Amino acid sequence: MIEILLSTYNGGKYLSEQLDSLFAQTYTDWVLSVRDDGSTDNTLDIIEKYTAQYPDKIHLHHDRSENIGAKRSFEKLLAESTAEYVMFCDQDDIWLPEKIEMTMQGMISAESENPGKAILVFTDLTLIDTKGRIIHDSHFSLNHIKLPAALKFNHVAVANCAAGCTSMLNSQARKTVLPFSVNAPVHDWWIAAVIARSGVLCAIPVPTILYRQHDGNLYGSQKVTASHYIRRLFNFKKMWQEFKSLEPFLTDIKFGNTYKFLTYKIIYAIKRRY
Repeated sequence: MIEILLSTYNGGKYLSEQLDSLFAQTYTDWVLSVRDDGSTDNTLDIIEKYTAQYPDKIHLHHDRSENIGAKRSFEKLLAESTAEYVMFCDQDDIWLPEKIEMTMQGMISAESENPGKAILVFTDLTLIDTKGRIIHDSHFSLNHIKLPAALKFNHVAVANCAAGCTSMLNSQARKTVLPFSVNAPVHDWWIAAVIARSGVLCAIPVPTILYRQHDGNLYGSQKVTASHYIRRLFNFKKMWQEFKSLEPFLTDIKFGNTYKFLTYKIIYAIKRRY
């Protein structure tokens, strides 16, 4: 059984389209666990409508926590899960019909090659705008994510390649990543770094999601250009302060200090371009 974890917050605009894409999956042995993080729009109305229609497929977590943010909301969902496999779901994307099936096949293959290991399987994404029009066919291509180099721990530590909304964890991985570090900027970077260090990252270079880009994105996907690196160098002081603020996170993932972070940022930037 696969448990899909969905954290919502004022996502009414796109939520129905996302939920419809889940029920259009070719792989159907899944349940959806939803935690709302204090929405003030019609998000809960939409969830309750779908729950009434699919009572055996959707479980809405009722807790009285205040707004705790996406990272902690997903952590609560993951900590309460007992499923053999879990997937993370954002409220505003569209899952392509074979997403779960393709990811599950990747997981089965990875587990057969790495018995007993903590495994994270993730895929590529296609970027769309607010109206569902394709911006770019491949997130991997747009961001120069080159496999297998991108899967190495030292590279994941400086640039996460595994988008949470495409990821599946096995039960060993779920146990390995909990609890999340309080210093982690986002949940998927923490998860990917921990698994890259102590388990197995497996990438499927095929888009399985239409990844919506809009002003409400907590984190999106942007093209990595040479001018980006030039601008960063001209604002070195600001960049260094940004990197320095990550040092508690780098310590928690057992990577090292800011100097090592900058070194591998440069190394990985070169590898991504050539």
